[in-house]
Amino acid sequence: MYHIQEGPQTRVRRILIGGYEHTRPGVIHREVHIKAKEPLREGDVVESQRRLYNLGVFNRVTIEPQNPNGTNPEKDIAVLVEEAKRYTLAYGGGFEIQRLASTTNPTETQIQAAPRGILEVSKLNLTGRGDSLSFKLRGSTLQGRALLGYSAPNAFANPHFSFQATAFAEKTRDINTFTEDRYEGSVQLTEQVTPLTTVLYRYAFRRVGVSNLKILSEEIPLFNQPTLVSQFGVTWFRDSRDNPAEASKGSFNSADFSDADTRLGSSASFLRFFLQNSTYYPIKRRFSFARSARLGVLVPYGDTVSLTFPAPAAGQCLPEQLHQDQLQRSFPSGAILCGRWNVAARLRAQSSRAARCLHGVPGRRPGNADSQSGIPLPDALAVHRDVSWRRHFL
Repeated sequence: MYHIQEGPQTRVRRILIGGYEHTRPGVIHREVHIKAKEPLREGDVVESQRRLYNLGVFNRVTIEPQNPNGTNPEKDIAVLVEEAKRYTLAYGGGFEIQRLASTTNPTETQIQAAPRGILEVSKLNLTGRGDSLSFKLRGSTLQGRALLGYSAPNAFANPHFSFQATAFAEKTRDINTFTEDRYEGSVQLTEQVTPLTTVLYRYAFRRVGVSNLKILSEEIPLFNQPTLVSQFGVTWFRDSRDNPAEASKGSFNSADFSDADTRLGSSASFLRFFLQNSTYYPIKRRFSFARSARLGVLVPYGDTVSLTFPAPAAGQCLPEQLHQDQLQRSFPSGAILCGRWNVAARLRAQSSRAARCLHGVPGRRPGNADSQSGIPLPDALAVHRDVSWRRHFL
């Protein structure tokens, strides 16, 4: 038998915030769930600390009453924060080796090597609202990439919304026949509807250009053709997996819809649908069974501008990039349907995978092939080795 003797109740008189330098006080107040004139609950203290740490801008958060041994039942609650260093600088270098296709003989290749530099700069708490800005740059004589990203939690002062914006540029010489320039940008609003359900609202822009042509423009592979895509999209997903990185039970369901239109600046008008269902079943302590079904539909409509891509052959399934938002083209004849099913038996890691298309033709990634003879060019070989250093300051 247990005898419980309650102690005196402690009530909150005032909430005092200190230790911040760049963070706006309203941001801290919004994450603190302790209310004045109400009893002090340990659950509210823990939840407030968790929400403040989740902003990603504090190294330490302390919430405790002042003069805890005093006889006055009403206490001032001190919320003390220690801000993390806002700037991060990373730099390094390395080398890359690529086997590039020949411009004269589709069966020959050339090995080329180039040094590579890496530079990354990021700033936390950019405007004092817990937002962050980052810039990443990697470059060599074979390939150059630049990425600018901005993220802001608690958009519209609502913990259920977050905002992300990215800009990406790439210049690649994967083969000796042409050079590809790619520019992409996107803005996305994320809404956490329930702990398991999320909705994404986004706008994406993509422009692909080709230069230094050493072949006929008709010989450029389909997914490297010059194009411009401007589209709006909505994605819904529900994730009940026990561990998204290493799931052993639960399910993942998603539905994606996007619309690209020439009136928005796109080179083609098309609708894109994609559905996915994945389930995981534990069998024994170290085994689990995983299955996945994916279905994508691409429907062109209206006018198509400056696109002369050939339609896929009868019974041919488009590559698996469909579900990775890489299929952003329209074709002159009808809708395109493709799906994939995965079944895996796993011992702490997925060990086997099966995939097939709706028409029974195995899907494959697009490769380089001679447009006249149809002889496939050799697969690309790429080797990268980098060393980098990271420093936090200010």
